[in-house]
Amino acid sequence: MKFVNRILAALLALALIAGGLLLVVEVIAERVGSSPVLARWDIAYSWGQQTTWDAGVIRIVCIVMAVVGLVLLIAELKRPAVKRLKVAHSADNVDIAYTRRGVASAVKGAATGVDGVRSASASVSRRSVKVNATASATEGSAAKSLTQTVTSAVQKQVNDLKLDPSPRVQVTLRARRS
Repeated sequence: MKFVNRILAALLALALIAGGLLLVVEVIAERVGSSPVLARWDIAYSWGQQTTWDAGVIRIVCIVMAVVGLVLLIAELKRPAVKRLKVAHSADNVDIAYTRRGVASAVKGAATGVDGVRSASASVSRRSVKVNATASATEGSAAKSLTQTVTSAVQKQVNDLKLDPSPRVQVTLRARRS
């Protein structure tokens, strides 16, 4: 969302600059006694004088603006994805954290370090660590017997990282396809 915010802020800034310059040019043209330079303000002015606040077009524009504002508000209130996971620490005024990618790499290493695990992938969120591992064995029963060992290894790694709060660990182990 940060990238989108930057683009929207730049576009809004450009629109405000253009509107300000247009206003300055038109005010100078009006003071000099010239006709409108870039825009026909007299048409908009006469329309504004004839249109009342309870006209249908005004209500539609107000509703659209309210809906757009509400959508933007909800989009901004949504919690952003966690990029860093805090570490429980004892020193005051020290911010210690791991990146999600770093935690995922450490957890993946713990899973693949278990004898009998061929490969693993990990995803980390604010509240959970999910590991998908593939066993070297082709039989499902052999893979199932490794699930507790892999879960223990991953949980130990998460505990060693001392994350605050400690995320929930979920391990899925599949047998290798033959």
